[in-house]
Amino acid sequence: MGRFDEAFVEIERAHQLDPLSLIVAADHGVILYYSRQYDRAIEQFRAVLEMDPHFPRAALLYVTYARKGMDKESLAGLKEWPGSSP
Repeated sequence: MGRFDEAFVEIERAHQLDPLSLIVAADHGVILYYSRQYDRAIEQFRAVLEMDPHFPRAALLYVTYARKGMDKESLAGLKEWPGSSP
């Protein structure tokens, strides 16, 4: 719906309530992605992967890479993702 200002307020509140939540951190990245703040989304998804390298929603990092035209990084990350085929 494009209500990103409201979304950022809500995700910040969620982070205050549960600062170690992986889903809150990943959803912050999703909001950044949909608001076309790709560099910040990449940083956020990388931070999630540092906390848990196998957290499924953080695989959106590779979609974000593709959106930025970083196809090499996108494909490399997807190939290394747990459960992907060789």
